[in-house]
Order: sequence, then structure tokens, then C-alpha cells
Amino acid sequence: MKRTFFVSFALVCFLGALWLKPDAPALELSREPSAQPTAHEPKRAPRKADRGSPSFVPPADLGSPVAAANAYVTLHRDALGIQSHHQLKPEEYRSPLGSAVKYSVYQGKHLVMGLQLEIFVNKKGSVSRVSNGYRPVEEAGEEAWEAPAKNFTDGVTVFETESAPVALLFVPENSPASKAEPAYAVQVKNKTTQETHQGIFRASDGQMLALSKGRGEP
Repeated sequence: MKRTFFVSFALVCFLGALWLKPDAPALELSREPSAQPTAHEPKRAPRKADRGSPSFVPPADLGSPVAAANAYVTLHRDALGIQSHHQLKPEEYRSPLGSAVKYSVYQGKHLVMGLQLEIFVNKKGSVSRVSNGYRPVEEAGEEAWEAPAKNFTDGVTVFETESAPVALLFVPENSPASKAEPAYAVQVKNKTTQETHQGIFRASDGQMLALSKGRGEP
């Protein structure tokens, strides 16, 4: 049976960073940011109930590009659609033109894979561009991971587990659904081909949701 896999180099790098990155407590920012960078207003997302102020992990140094991006997100939280049950973890990527602040989305300790937000801050400290890959999704209950699947499979092959599963939420690329799938990120081996993969598997039944070649594979 031929099966189409969602293969992405970004998945390999992202999962590797996920397994190495320690958890950190969320910091709740005030509703009024200390700085208000100028930028074009982002497209307004469908408005929901009061989302409250977005929270960021970890706190940013005052005057840094991350602080400027955090202030912008706080100011435009409704337009960006940020929900109160989500926390944002920024990571700064510098260039000669400024900094790109890329946000990973978390629900508590669980990464919400498939949602992202990127804010570009120029050398003057102003937001110059916004790439919004965030969309509202329902909050998942902790019970989703209480009875994990015993096997991880693509429907044909049962994979051999090579790392401890990491609980997360998965939103498929370009999916219109407003629900994130409780899942596990885990490194597995195909017993037949001996190939190592990094994949995402549904928490309830172990069914594969995404798979890519592991690091070091051709």
C-alpha cells in the first residue's frame, strides 16, 4: 500500500530542538505594552470571546527586538487571533537588516505544532513585517494523553520506538479544522528497512500523522 507522507526538513530540526529545549514558566505581560512599534495593521482574525493578554516565555530584555515583537503582539492580539490558553515562546534570528522573531505556540507545557507567528523587527527597533501562521484552535484537555497508544504505526508497519515519546498538539498543514490533535513526537525505526525516522503519532491510537527521515539519514 502506497502512502503519502508529510516529509519536511523543518520537522526534523524542530523536533530536535523540542527534545533539547527545557520547559520554562510562562510570564503574563500587561495589556498596555511599554513600546508600540509602527507597522501595517495585520489582517483581522475572526473575533472570539475576550482572549486576555498573550503570555510569553521567557521574559525579554527591555529594548531588544524580542521585546519590540512582544509589544506588537500584545497590542494586536485580537487582530492576530491569539487565544488566552496559548503561550508564545520567541526565538530571535538576526541578520544585517534586523531580526526575525519566530514564535512557537504552546498550550501549557505542550507544543502546538503547526501554528507559528513571525515578527520582523528592523534595525531601528520597529516592526516592519508580520507573517501570521497562527489560527484559533480548541483547547485540549490533559486527559487526551492519559491512555497512550501501545504501538506507533503508519497502518502497515509497526515502528520500533527509539526515544521517549514527547506529548504535544498537532495541527496539520493547511487544515481547515479548528481542533489540534493530541499526539506524540517520537523517534522510531522501521524494523524491515532499519531506517530511522522522527514522526508525529496520534495519542489515542498511535496512527502516524507526519513522518520524516531522522538526522543523519541520506
